[in-house]
Amino acid sequence: MATTQQQPDTTDDWIALLMLLTGVSGMGLFSLGTFVAPARDLAVQWGLLVRGDAVLIPLMDGVGLDIWRTLILAGIFVLFVAGSIAIARSRRRREGR
Repeated sequence: MATTQQQPDTTDDWIALLMLLTGVSGMGLFSLGTFVAPARDLAVQWGLLVRGDAVLIPLMDGVGLDIWRTLILAGIFVLFVAGSIAIARSRRRREGR
C-alpha cells in the first residue's frame, strides 16, 4: 500500500520572512545615508566616478559616469550576458547527450 506524503504549507513562513526582511531593510536605509557621502567622495578620489561637466550619467550631487566609464560598464554587461548564454548552451548540450 503506497502512502503519499503531503508537503507542509509554508506560505505563512514565507510571509513572515518577507515582512521581517522588509522591516530590516527599511531600518537599514536610515543608516545608509551616513555612508553615501564618504563612499561617493572615495569613488571620485579613486577615479571610479567623475565630477563636473564630463558627467554623462549623473548619479548624485553632480557626480556620475562619463562616456568611458559608461562604455566599460556596458562592455562588462555584454561579457556577462554572453558568458551566461555560453554556459546555458553548454549545459543544454551536455544534458542533451
